[in-house]
Amino acid sequence: MQLKLGAGELNAAFNYARYDGPIHNDFVSGKKVDDSVKKYALGYTCRFTKRTSIYANVAFTDNGSKAVGMVYNNFHTYRESSTGFQLGMTHQF
Repeated sequence: MQLKLGAGELNAAFNYARYDGPIHNDFVSGKKVDDSVKKYALGYTCRFTKRTSIYANVAFTDNGSKAVGMVYNNFHTYRESSTGFQLGMTHQF
């Protein structure tokens, strides 16, 4: 979703996924886990010129359980959530 705001655009997104792999039980307790992942993102892009702009984005990922978080994490550590931030500039040649 995009919304014109001031000199730029406000961007928002929501993603939902469900892990359909072998992990349906918690490794420690053996109980069924919530195997869903929800991601919320918000960003703003501001144009300086016709070809140059800056942007800032923040995203929050809510894993249904630590076991599912391990599947989507490169370091294979248990995490129920993670937050990321981006700041940058683009120039089109």
